[in-house]
Amino acid sequence: MRPNATDIESDSILKKYERRPKALEKLCLADLAAWYSFQKLKDNPQDHYQDNDDFYKTDEEDDDDETTQYIRYVALCIKNAPKLTVLTFWLLYQSYLFCSFKLRIQKRLNLHVGGGDGSNVLGFLVSVSTTKCTYVTSCTACLQSRNLSDELIKTQHLLPAGLEVCGLFYGDGSQANAADVLRKCKAVVSLSFLETLDVDKLLILHVASGSEEINDDSFFCYHADENRVDSCDVEIIDDVSLQNELMMFRIKASLTLECEFENINGSAEALAAGSQRLQSKVCESSTVYHVSNSGILMQSDEDRKGMNITEIAADSPCERIVGFIQEDEEEDGFDVPGMKGKIGRKSGKKSTKGKVAKESINIQILSNMSKDNQHIPNSAPILHYQQRNFQHISVHLPINVVAVADKNSPVSTLPSLFSHGICTQIKSMEESLLLFAKDSDILIPEAYHFYLPGFPHLVSTVYPQGKTEEELESHRQTLHSRLMLPKTRPLLRRVNRHVFADEPSTDVYLKNTHVGLPPSGVADGQVSLVYGAYAYHHYMQDRMDDNGWGCAYRSLQTICSWFRLQGYTDKPVPTHREIQQALVDVDDKPAKFVGSRQWIGSIEVSTCLNQLFDVTSKIMFVSNGAELANKGRELAVHFQTQGTPIMIGGGVLAHTILGVDFSKTSGEVKFLILDPHYTGDEDLKVIQDKGWCGWKGTDFWDQTAYYNLCMPQRPIMI
Repeated sequence: MRPNATDIESDSILKKYERRPKALEKLCLADLAAWYSFQKLKDNPQDHYQDNDDFYKTDEEDDDDETTQYIRYVALCIKNAPKLTVLTFWLLYQSYLFCSFKLRIQKRLNLHVGGGDGSNVLGFLVSVSTTKCTYVTSCTACLQSRNLSDELIKTQHLLPAGLEVCGLFYGDGSQANAADVLRKCKAVVSLSFLETLDVDKLLILHVASGSEEINDDSFFCYHADENRVDSCDVEIIDDVSLQNELMMFRIKASLTLECEFENINGSAEALAAGSQRLQSKVCESSTVYHVSNSGILMQSDEDRKGMNITEIAADSPCERIVGFIQEDEEEDGFDVPGMKGKIGRKSGKKSTKGKVAKESINIQILSNMSKDNQHIPNSAPILHYQQRNFQHISVHLPINVVAVADKNSPVSTLPSLFSHGICTQIKSMEESLLLFAKDSDILIPEAYHFYLPGFPHLVSTVYPQGKTEEELESHRQTLHSRLMLPKTRPLLRRVNRHVFADEPSTDVYLKNTHVGLPPSGVADGQVSLVYGAYAYHHYMQDRMDDNGWGCAYRSLQTICSWFRLQGYTDKPVPTHREIQQALVDVDDKPAKFVGSRQWIGSIEVSTCLNQLFDVTSKIMFVSNGAELANKGRELAVHFQTQGTPIMIGGGVLAHTILGVDFSKTSGEVKFLILDPHYTGDEDLKVIQDKGWCGWKGTDFWDQTAYYNLCMPQRPIMI
């Protein structure tokens, strides 16, 4: 009900009992009632949607405002619930949250579902729940509307553990109303789909024809068990960073998938059986999760009614885990880094607890090999010997799972979350083994994680080792369609994967040196920057003394690194000699040019990009440096549409332009310059403080020299 409604509605234990989740079907009414206490809220519960930390506080004081009369809001609050299993608690929490708290819809959904014609659209809504609210963060397309269950599974394989499909969006060219939404739900939502999702309520978003963006009137709640549709109370918010409310975990391990079959026709069934056995093993109580560089071990007990967690209380919020992580690894004598205290012997290294700030918390999988004596049979073992012909397959799966959890959720919920994520990835790897089977060869699947446009969270997929990017193009086409990504640029190639901060890197070049610079100072300016990553190439690198003549070569190398890091090519960045040879190969230079110390300019840079990488470029001619002040709008369009670094050459100098800050009202413009003439070490502070990478005004350019700008164009590819 709305806060200003004149009707009176009161929730009750009976109503809560009627809509209890499936996990509580065997719970009697008396037990459920014992969990709740009757409380009054001191004000409108709508005020608690933003920050509901005090949602359940009571207020015994009377209202002093005699001019206002209203019926107090009341709430049935869970106070006396026993320790629930993780699954039961989660289903109960989700059901209560979905009915009671406002959903927060991020505007980033407009990137996908807004602005279309509103017809022939069907897809899934993805959400993550916190103690404050449920965020609907992203969406994916349904490619086969006749089989939503299979599409749901494929979508779930792309999501980090902790994110779930919460509903559907669709468009049919009509305006949104409850009756039409109900007819649509009856037509597309099957019982098997609801069972796969394990819910009886769905959030429905109707995409209106010709609508440029979604609004709160477009959301409905479909009650499948009651066969009805209600309006849904949502709040559309600006894009927010969920990092303030969520924690990211990364689980890495090597698990062995084994199966055997008598003939090739039974390989798929045998692989599925082996995958299921491995998933069951992961969910057993012998699986232990260790927080790297800490003494925290998390293990579910055998019947899932409790947790065995060391060093930290099971009901502690997840964010407290960070305080137990030590920066330096320690050896404990059992080859488990970071373990200490009762489990291993202490080292003499100084503790750095509470000082570690990580992008993600690394989790290791251990196995408890100790057996409980009560499970050892008291009979002699019996051996059964059988001779038969069969093929045995043993595949080591490199598990690499990302999971997200609310910082305020209890630590006891993590083992179930991790197990769910691992099992999902095992299933995804099983599908990869079948899909990319090559004769008798087994192509090991490997997981990759990506940050993509329109997604505030990582998206994961599995690629087989040994397959080239060209061989995986059709597979990426399907992924682009499912994730509703543009099919004009590579976003899901291996090189596009997210590199975690703690991953070792052998790259000696600094990347994205402009990040962290102060603003340019242009009043009312709009900043347009290079898209993605690039490497900073400058004088004296690679044991090459090109001081005084190699600035354009270095600018070209920076541009080449951009195309490589964005996934347009897997060719290495060319050396000076390879650049010179490319110009000789197209008859632009004589043979003696190779190995010389001669300069090149913007035209030669354009020629090399075309020869080496099949990249075309536009050339902008400027008669003098002063004229560049009039090119701010044109350069801004380049960075907004192409996003490639620009090589500019004039006189005897060459530079790289990484962006512009242009004011449409005043016409003022400043240029973000990356200077290849730097000869020092790879010291980002020096490079930024000394202006080797920084904002420059129009007076930076020679007012008498003419300039040519090489503006590379993106190839259309995925």
